[in-house]
Amino acid sequence: ALVGPPGPAPAPAEDGSVDGGAGEAAAAAPKSAIVALKMTASWIGALLRTAEGAEMAPVIAPLVDTAVRGLAAADLEAGNECKVALRLASYGVQVSRRGAEGGADLLGALLRDMGQRCTAPEWQVRAGAAGVLSVVSSQHLALLTAAELDAVAAAATELLADDKAELAKCAWPPLMCIVNAMPPARLEAWLEAHVRAAGAAAGRRRGAGTAAKGKPDPARMKAVQSLCAVLAAYPYDVQSFTPRVLEAVLRHAEAPFPLNRAVAATLQDFRRTHQDRWEDFRHFFSRDVQDDLRHAAASQQSYLV
Repeated sequence: ALVGPPGPAPAPAEDGSVDGGAGEAAAAAPKSAIVALKMTASWIGALLRTAEGAEMAPVIAPLVDTAVRGLAAADLEAGNECKVALRLASYGVQVSRRGAEGGADLLGALLRDMGQRCTAPEWQVRAGAAGVLSVVSSQHLALLTAAELDAVAAAATELLADDKAELAKCAWPPLMCIVNAMPPARLEAWLEAHVRAAGAAAGRRRGAGTAAKGKPDPARMKAVQSLCAVLAAYPYDVQSFTPRVLEAVLRHAEAPFPLNRAVAATLQDFRRTHQDRWEDFRHFFSRDVQDDLRHAAASQQSYLV
């Protein structure tokens, strides 16, 4: 929850910036920084309840910037306050006036900003950006342009190769939303590119059930986990592209850690969500794919513990 009753929101400076002192406070005493970040979170909540459209634009955007920087605060409570504020901003951005004359496109600005934050050096900031992309893609999906859909997909794909496995998993929800919204022709081209990339990085079709040594390269992490997200986006059903996507993922069942764990979890979920109707689905898959799926199920438990 946001801290206490919010104080008055700061007025924009002559250059349009609004920091409320949080930027300077972050470099001062820790207690002052914490108070400033909590006030920033409270201001965001108050403005989203009372302001709209162009009136909100010059105030909310800089406060969101301060909240993003506050995600990496040494004080856990202050960081959590900023995380709450960002999620509030994600849900409450003014979208009704998109494209209207004079209307402020806060949603577009937020997406562009978060896309850049996905490569920030602080993992807390990358996690916050991933959370914003997830909320926006689930709550405002119908309002995104084709270019914005591609931008969200590209930002989420970058996170799939993050050194922190939990951040890579955070990229799945926005990708799952995006693939459901892509026009058929765009989705086909996107899938083909990732299937081709995953195939180029694949090793043996089936091994001895032991994960390979070393660490998978970023391109392999992105391609394979993108396909994992596609399988997760269509539970309990089989799309026309599901067989080739599943075949491409299966070829990485014995990839190095942490990719092997992501693949194992995906295959486990696939079997769980399709087992009740497997007799109806079986004929969509080749005998080799069915055999590989059984083999992966028998050897994947060690990757999930």
